[in-house]
Amino acid sequence: MKKIVFILTSLCALAMNAAGIKGTDVSGIDNTIYGLDATIDGEGTAVMSVCMKNNFEVPGFQFDIVVPDGFDVPADPDGFFYIELSTARTSPRKTNVFESARMKDGTIRVLAQSTSLATFSGTDGEVCTIKFITTGNVAPGDYEVTLKNIVITDVTGYHTVKPDPTTAILTVPTSTGAELIGADALEGAVIFGADGMRRAGLQPGVNIVHYLNGVTKKVMVK
Repeated sequence: MKKIVFILTSLCALAMNAAGIKGTDVSGIDNTIYGLDATIDGEGTAVMSVCMKNNFEVPGFQFDIVVPDGFDVPADPDGFFYIELSTARTSPRKTNVFESARMKDGTIRVLAQSTSLATFSGTDGEVCTIKFITTGNVAPGDYEVTLKNIVITDVTGYHTVKPDPTTAILTVPTSTGAELIGADALEGAVIFGADGMRRAGLQPGVNIVHYLNGVTKKVMVK
């Protein structure tokens, strides 16, 4: 069996959508939860950092993730989403509850709470991460991830802040999809050797593969 190794990806220039969308500017907001822009990699995945700004001590928060069309948040074999508590401002020992679940409207709710009222350190920074995957051949461009139904509460439970939704951007620098996956990866592709001669299929050595969506890769076959 031939062993195929992808050694280089040639990405097309970043394509902005017509709206030129941007993430929320939180510089003038005291209390909120927001995502940092992230870029989908060649495997069709990205990890987004989610941060919290707060001007009082916070032992817990919640928010809902609106996942854009063409993307999803994957789950592990046990059904738990790849939404991870960050140790930058707390620890699993201090945060006794960290859960996520898909709601009826398709959003994913994230809940963090300390039953001992241990608070997150600092006033701004990462509190969790979210892994995104593409679920199809997503066109290059920028896609909004909205965090809504944000609730930040203090140790008394009486000081609760419900800020406006925030948005972050997932950037797809090149199309992702079938050209990266499985036995159908070469369907419709044009293949050349290092000498520039066209080939009927992959051959040992360096192969230059031009996929239907314009992606070009150098593929090494051993």
